[in-house]
Amino acid sequence: MRKVMMMIGLILMVTIVFKQPVFADDDEYRKYEEHELEEENEAVEEGGEVLGWGTVAATAAAGTLFLLRRKVSFFTKIMPNGKPFFIQLLRLLTKWHISIGAIAVTLAAAHGILMYMAEGELTAHEYVGMVAVGLMTAAAVVGMVLAKNKRNSSIRATHMGLLLISGIFMVFHIVFS
Repeated sequence: MRKVMMMIGLILMVTIVFKQPVFADDDEYRKYEEHELEEENEAVEEGGEVLGWGTVAATAAAGTLFLLRRKVSFFTKIMPNGKPFFIQLLRLLTKWHISIGAIAVTLAAAHGILMYMAEGELTAHEYVGMVAVGLMTAAAVVGMVLAKNKRNSSIRATHMGLLLISGIFMVFHIVFS
């Protein structure tokens, strides 16, 4: 028991000696509090921006499958030695397309939430982003149906059309930010 009491006394003594003095100046405290809030908002905003660019990267990666499927013969004619690379890339993108698309939608939603937390207001810019995310989500749902009916060209066209319109809204969202 004596050792425990000595340890508690030592801890109290060290905290008293090394503790910073506190002055009860209300104005200084308010400035400090506001500064803390600004730093938190900046950190949330920076995180939101990183998620936004992550969304762009994931969307581009998922969209590369479309371009590669359409132009793989063109690339293999130009670079015959690169044919195994393009075939492997096509297989890899086909395998991961749905996962990458889900990541893109998730990142887009998280980006919107964090940016709203940082800014606390909705303007036309945010509404354009919300429409883009909504269209991406609708395209994801249609894509899930497409995964079950791969030969249905109308479902594929709907999936691609929704993503095209979403991409246009995404470009406006980025350009006017």
